[in-house]
Amino acid sequence: MDSRNAGAVGWPHETGQDTSAVPLLFNPKGFLVAILPDASTAEDARASLESSGFSASDLRVYSGEEILREHERYLTDRGVTRTIVTRITERESDYERYSQWASDGCAALWVHLTERHDASRAIRHIVDHRPVYYRYFGWGEEIEIPISHP
Repeated sequence: MDSRNAGAVGWPHETGQDTSAVPLLFNPKGFLVAILPDASTAEDARASLESSGFSASDLRVYSGEEILREHERYLTDRGVTRTIVTRITERESDYERYSQWASDGCAALWVHLTERHDASRAIRHIVDHRPVYYRYFGWGEEIEIPISHP
């Protein structure tokens, strides 16, 4: 069975999730994340995607506060093995940037996708909400799309 069409979505960030249930490696597949100026704007972008045909169950908004709170909880609850694996596999600069956006009040809109072309379609509906950054987690590729607004 193609993992792109598997039943339940394995969200990379699930608020309140037991950290022992979080996979050791952060390796999302089939997601687009957009960083937006604030939670209200992210909710507006989410509503825009939903009204254009994306399923509500394929959309998640995480406020800056949620991102910071969940990461702090994750750091507090992780054991030695998870600490070592994280240090070896995660790019510190990625977390620092994500954390800085969250501290600045930005929010993250995560979109679960079944096909790569859905990422382009999602971006077309999000762009008017003034995202500051996109990252696509595909099935064999990861693409960063920094945005600069005039």
